[in-house]
Amino acid sequence: TTAVLNRLSLSLLNDEKIKFEDWLMIYKSKDDVFIHHLLSKCLARLASAKLITFESLLQINSHCLSHQCHFFTLLVKANSDCSSQTREWIELQVLQNCDDHCLCEILQLLQNLASNNQQPSSDLIVSITQFVLLHYKKCTLSQYLDLILIILSSSSLTSQMLIVLKEQFLSDKRVIFNILKEPIQPGASFKSVTSLILLRKYILIRLKLLHKDTQIDYIKKEIDSIERLLKQLNFQTDNLFVELFLDEDAKLLSALVTLFDIYFKLDEQMVHSLMNHFLNSISYDESILLDWMISDQDTATLLLELLLEYLKRSSPPMIRNETKVTLSQLFQKISSASQKNLFPFNPRALLKFADRLNFYYSLSVQDGKKFVLS
Repeated sequence: TTAVLNRLSLSLLNDEKIKFEDWLMIYKSKDDVFIHHLLSKCLARLASAKLITFESLLQINSHCLSHQCHFFTLLVKANSDCSSQTREWIELQVLQNCDDHCLCEILQLLQNLASNNQQPSSDLIVSITQFVLLHYKKCTLSQYLDLILIILSSSSLTSQMLIVLKEQFLSDKRVIFNILKEPIQPGASFKSVTSLILLRKYILIRLKLLHKDTQIDYIKKEIDSIERLLKQLNFQTDNLFVELFLDEDAKLLSALVTLFDIYFKLDEQMVHSLMNHFLNSISYDESILLDWMISDQDTATLLLELLLEYLKRSSPPMIRNETKVTLSQLFQKISSASQKNLFPFNPRALLKFADRLNFYYSLSVQDGKKFVLS
């Protein structure tokens, strides 16, 4: 074992891959919490991770459930075939043994499973929700909200799960009460910023749940409820949702995509007002939109979804001039970059809708602070 431990140390120092057999031999032979902790951090360096089996990880007698979750996270990433077994392991064993120390690891493992379309059961979500509310920690609550957002974005979301989530987030107010244990004043302090991040996730979940509803009166009632909450928390601008998500690009775009779909059900004028507020928040600067499209794949995907949703469903006469000008300038730059093969994706679908809505205008110079269509 000593020889294997020395070889493992040399592998780490030389930035080499580690054999799983060596790793497992040391883990089983050394009943030392510190060594086990170090070995758990070495998992990402294992060679042939795909050879690790669910059964081999079950044989590891870990003193820390957090480490076991870490092991299974590696397994899920390396071998998605083990996802269903891992989910069963969580549902049958974790909840009766876990404490608040390891719940973050459990939630991260569930996030990996949900990303692989292995959804937790609705009963498990109910149990985890109760646990999160009982053992309140901001890190745990944040991981929990991330898990719910992944579940809501999944193509395998079940009707039963949707009912459970609506109950947890639209009827039961305890989640928001936990978030509001500290006053939320944007920019006031680090603690307030942390609470603000939790609030954004919570509001985004509520919007995504409304997005899946079809009862117009109920949707209106819930939107009013969210807006009242934000006003109570000192959000005061004309568009509360843009203000809430303003400095977190991906969540802002995700919220806008969701709100567009909701507002198109209610009143198209609300969509155009929201788009105008959004563009005003970036000073109608099309270069910011262009940067989002080429800097980060997730942000670019959300922005494309936003623009396509807006262009496909909008009535051209209702689109405001400031919006037309900004988007026209953006589309011209995209078209130019695409012709030179400088754009990271094919913008044909986007430009097709832009052309259909006559977004290619001959633009004059700015007249004061206003754009003028010539």
